[in-house]
Parts: sequence; structure tokens; C-alpha cells
Amino acid sequence: MTIDELKNYRKLSFSIRYWKREYEDLTKASYTKSPQLTGLPTSGELSDPTSERAMKELKMLSRIQRMIAEQEEETERIMEWIETIEDPIIKVIMHARYIKAKSWAAVAMAVGGNNTPDGIRMMHNRYLFALFDKKN
Repeated sequence: MTIDELKNYRKLSFSIRYWKREYEDLTKASYTKSPQLTGLPTSGELSDPTSERAMKELKMLSRIQRMIAEQEEETERIMEWIETIEDPIIKVIMHARYIKAKSWAAVAMAVGGNNTPDGIRMMHNRYLFALFDKKN
């Protein structure tokens, strides 16, 4: 597992959450709109805003489902990697940070003790950098 792979996984998780909120906002908005009475002639083109919006929702939902499928594959790979970590504190840090997508403050709370968010982040970085150096 590389640092870039872990960073990309976190970005994917945040991206999924963002698009899910966008989808919820889109589906909550009203389908009906007040007509625009300008008194000016129209183009004569027929449009179907409801159909256009339904297509937009479908495309967004499809995008979200693809990202979730990708995330599920990556989650499995990362969980397998986390299981190989011998240090139980590092295991908790990696799981909370990447699988649960917690902030450093939340990771520090999950680990407990007198650990600060900065201390947890430094433990995380030291472990990854040591792991990366061993592979090279």
C-alpha cells in the first residue's frame, strides 16, 4: 500500500459523500416551476424539463454507483493491508483515518490516551514513511 493510494482512497470517499449530497439536493428540489410570463414570443421549441431533470438524476446516480463500486474494491484491499499491521494502535489509526474517514482529532479520540491529533498524525506518518523506506 502506498501513501498515494491511501490519499486517493480518502479523496474518493469525500467525493462520494459530496455527490450523494448533490444528488439529494437535486431530488429534493421541486419539479414544478412558475411559468415565465414575459410577453415576448417564445422560440416555439418544445422542451421537457421533467425529462431533462430525470436524465440528470439518472446520470448522477450512475456516477455515484460507479464510485461506490470502486470504493468497495479499494476498501477490501486496504482492510487486507491493515490486517497485516502488527501494532494495534497503528491498526486503529489506519482504520479510523481511511476506512472511517475520520479527522485527526476524531482518530486521536478513537485511539484514546493522552494522544493529540498532531501526535497521532506523526505516528501515522512515521509508520508510512518507515514502510515506504523498507520497500525501496
